Amino acid sequence: VWALLYDHLPKITPAQQTAIQDLIGDATRPSKDFFVMIGLSAGIAALGLVQSSPAVIIGAMLVAPLMSAIIAVALGIVEGQPRMLADGISASARGMGLAVIVSLLIGLAIGDGELTTEMLARTRPGFLDLGIALASGAAGAWALCRERVSASLPGVAIAVALVPPLATAGLCLAIGRTDAALRALLLFATNYVAIVAAGGL
Repeated sequence: VWALLYDHLPKITPAQQTAIQDLIGDATRPSKDFFVMIGLSAGIAALGLVQSSPAVIIGAMLVAPLMSAIIAVALGIVEGQPRMLADGISASARGMGLAVIVSLLIGLAIGDGELTTEMLARTRPGFLDLGIALASGAAGAWALCRERVSASLPGVAIAVALVPPLATAGLCLAIGRTDAALRALLLFATNYVAIVAAGGL
């Protein structure tokens, strides 16, 4: 079955492979822009979650640059490159930590002790979330490898929630709801592992 599928999949030239590795390799060496965009994305997501505004939360997903760093983890595994794997994990972990801290500070500043509908939705991970993350990971890897469909990446970022669960965790920590924060982090972890698995495949 794999051989049959492989024969019908588009092939990537060595030059294209090098270009993809360089592109994803850049994502593992985050610049100031990376951290600024993560911070802004977390801030937008936190405010959208507090307001229970899906439109604002979608905007936060578009701003977040986490997807490329996670795909770098998948590429590092597939290519057998420990350095890229370690750098991808480091970049995504630092982005994750910053998102939680920013949303925690916003939660402390707002001082609202209520969990909104949008926050509660991100504290209940399920099998449907896993399925979405698997499909999104495959779509993200495909879009990065195929220049003609790279414009689809923003749609992939919207499909899989990366920053909103982190922002939810920070907001929950701010109001002392550690249980809800852990469930939100579980959703992020589920998405992370599923994206790496599907992207690697």
